[in-house]
Amino acid sequence: MNNIQIYPVIEMSPWRVDGGDNLDLKPGQAYADFAIEIFKKHGIKNIEKLDPHGYSSVKISDIDDSDLKVLVEKELDDAEIPENGTEIVGSFSGGLVLISENGTVINHQCCGSISDYKNWKEFLKKSPENWEQIWIGHPWIYGRINDDALELSDYIEHTGTLEVELPVKVQVDLDEFIKALDKAIEELMDLKKRILEILKIEMIDISEELTELLIENEYH
Repeated sequence: MNNIQIYPVIEMSPWRVDGGDNLDLKPGQAYADFAIEIFKKHGIKNIEKLDPHGYSSVKISDIDDSDLKVLVEKELDDAEIPENGTEIVGSFSGGLVLISENGTVINHQCCGSISDYKNWKEFLKKSPENWEQIWIGHPWIYGRINDDALELSDYIEHTGTLEVELPVKVQVDLDEFIKALDKAIEELMDLKKRILEILKIEMIDISEELTELLIENEYH
């Protein structure tokens, strides 16, 4: 069985940062270079690279507090909080990147969010022996517990009972997976604290609610 590395990423497109639809890559320009150029233009100055696996995504470990402040502002721009309150604030797009020892990668997909870490926790709590869906965006994956191993499928767009056996894309020691997931969640919880400190300065009255929404996609 393979060991595994897990880390969280935030997805942020250059069009979202810029706020316009008229951006275009220069002829021959790589998308990652284009995105970093737009980031720097709008005050995200210390992020030097995109994550190579998640689309338009940045490792949370690569985001310092000054860049995080800008990312939070950009994420909240569309919510129009003065008019709508917190009604349409949701969590950052993104999710988790999983890299097995042999280099096989599973990463968040379209419409995935950083709050999707809870889907992994719920899956582990159920500890299903049969294939069960794990939402990471679409297409998603299925997982199951086989003795002391976690087995994950390739990406699939299927809901409900599986009528065929799925090939195993990744097999990892269950305890090793739990340790790696816990470490990634610790990163997210640290990010949560950092966002709260930023918002206490910017919007103290709703700072806790906004922080919960940006990370957990819910507020109790």
